[in-house]
Amino acid sequence: MRVNTSHKWSKIFLFNDYNEFVSDGRGGKQTDTFYDTYPEIEQSAKAFVIGACSEKAASFIAADLAQYIDEQYYATEIRTLNLPYENFGD
Repeated sequence: MRVNTSHKWSKIFLFNDYNEFVSDGRGGKQTDTFYDTYPEIEQSAKAFVIGACSEKAASFIAADLAQYIDEQYYATEIRTLNLPYENFGD
């Protein structure tokens, strides 16, 4: 992905045009999105992107964001179930 394209999509993600970011062009909303269910993860993901993109040597890739969201999701689920995080290891 070129720098201009990456910059364009990061702006779309950060500045609340999430529907365009995830649109697949096949019609309207069919079910709740992930961020409808976990809005706190959306906010922390945006903060993560801002932090990663503002570093001097920004080597941010989508896989970094995916891993961060995955970690946040499992931490949220573990808190919901009141289980110690140590039980969920490798």
